[in-house]
Amino acid sequence: SIALHELSTEESIEFVRTAKCDFALVSYTGNDPQLAARVVFRKPMQLAVPLSHALAQVDDVDWAELVRHQHITLRSAYSVRQTIDRMLSSRGLQLPSVIQAGTLASALSLVREGLGVTLMPSYAASAAREMGLKVLNIGGATPEMHELSLLTRKDAKLSLTANTFVQALDDYLSAQNTL
Repeated sequence: SIALHELSTEESIEFVRTAKCDFALVSYTGNDPQLAARVVFRKPMQLAVPLSHALAQVDDVDWAELVRHQHITLRSAYSVRQTIDRMLSSRGLQLPSVIQAGTLASALSLVREGLGVTLMPSYAASAAREMGLKVLNIGGATPEMHELSLLTRKDAKLSLTANTFVQALDDYLSAQNTL
């Protein structure tokens, strides 16, 4: 059996470090000697907007234009938010955030209600489109990438169940061309 924990990035890292779970999928930039990280997903960030929004008329938006709009952001405990903050900081930009949501699903629902726009990893694009949102590319020919890593303890051997799951995940992500 598998127990799925939906945790913040820091909680996920701590669960792996303390052997409360076998592995985590997180955006990891740390350098903990007890942990091993392998990038398994690398895709561009995108922007979800309501169909009634001015940006819904375009397919691409640059970072300078992006920060001119009210944003629904995730709380800073989440890896997506940390990735976004790094991307913005490297450009000297800041998002005007009107609401901080606890999950990406909540952020997309608030966007659907017309309360703002949200930056998201491309793995959420199909869900955003199913909700009736327009998904925009960001940054043109050189988009910013969001990476997810498989995080494990360096000294731990995965259980048969965890190993089977990781293999199925690798097979799925390879077929999706995520790197």
